[in-house]
Amino acid sequence: MRDALVPSSSNSTRTAAVASSRLAVAAAPAAAGSALTTTETEAASLSPEQLRFNKLLQRNQTLSGKIAAVLAQGERLRQHFLETLHPLDQRAAALRQELALQLDARLQQRGLTARLQRLARESLCAIAAPLALSGDTAMRALHDRYAGKTLAQQEREQAAQTQEMLERLLGRRLGPEQGFANAREVLQASMAHMDAHAQARDSAREERAERRARRPKSAKQAQAVQHALDADTALRSVYRQIASAVHPDREADPQMRVRKTGWMSEANAAYARRDLMALLQLQQRSGKGAEVLAPPQGMVHALSLLLQQRSATLTQELRTVEQRLRSEFTLPDRMPLANTSLDRHMELEQRAHQLQIDTLEDDLLRLQDDTRFTLWLKADAQRRQVLADARAHGSATNTVNTPV
Repeated sequence: MRDALVPSSSNSTRTAAVASSRLAVAAAPAAAGSALTTTETEAASLSPEQLRFNKLLQRNQTLSGKIAAVLAQGERLRQHFLETLHPLDQRAAALRQELALQLDARLQQRGLTARLQRLARESLCAIAAPLALSGDTAMRALHDRYAGKTLAQQEREQAAQTQEMLERLLGRRLGPEQGFANAREVLQASMAHMDAHAQARDSAREERAERRARRPKSAKQAQAVQHALDADTALRSVYRQIASAVHPDREADPQMRVRKTGWMSEANAAYARRDLMALLQLQQRSGKGAEVLAPPQGMVHALSLLLQQRSATLTQELRTVEQRLRSEFTLPDRMPLANTSLDRHMELEQRAHQLQIDTLEDDLLRLQDDTRFTLWLKADAQRRQVLADARAHGSATNTVNTPV
């Protein structure tokens, strides 16, 4: 990308219009989209403040591009899930339902030893429980018929354990005396507590800021306040000139009025979030890019401050959208969010889903043969024990590493 938009300097030897410290948006080539550019001749005679502005503008454009790329990756992954993984999940759920029903039929038959009956009940409950928790009432009834405790009882016990742990961490009681129905309600109550705590902390911070604002200011603090006011003035100046150029009420052509209505909405939204770059890009897209905004002396620094503030906002927004994407699709923390890595991840996910289906289909075949059924029950019991040991080890590790 070529050098981005640069505010002009009043001490330059260029043309009188540029020498008066005006800000211009150069018309970019069609292939560059909404990129803000300047000519190489202009870039050769930039002041340090102009170079800083230019660098901040490029950084904002880069961050905006990265955010857009992550959001696009999210849409691509969701489409892949709906078209490929979701049908496989539905197939796996149907096979688990059939497996639970087959185990139920086996338990109705005679000939199983007490040990095999116990193993069959445990396998059936382990298969039916996730389906029941996802809303399958038939699987819930089947689970509760064979389990020593109903799912509702198990959920209340888990909720009590979760509540005890969180109350120990938060230092206060959560929720009603009778407890919660499930762990989800406990987590919701803890989140409400943390939100209230955060709001109280923010209110206290605002009160301290207000008290500091009423105190006599040092020269440095007064300068910072003035810079902030200059930034507000600069942003308002840019917004007003763009709004004047694209306001739909001043357009006679019906089609152009519709387009300008959209531009005006974009300008209002950009101004509300203090997004200078979006306003300048809108100016360029609206065909007003060659018009000069003629800011007052000292606006370059104010505009740089706006870009710096927006850069911090975009950096946090990028971190947030990346975390949401990783959480939604269970992506490894260190995996690059690039096409190659995500394509590989989707391919592995699809293979894992298909392998799961193949395993369930093989399990159904084993249940139909007495000898293979016995071997399957023993193997399934071993597998569940391994998973239980792994979960217990993970819980113990988390307990040790969790500060109280």
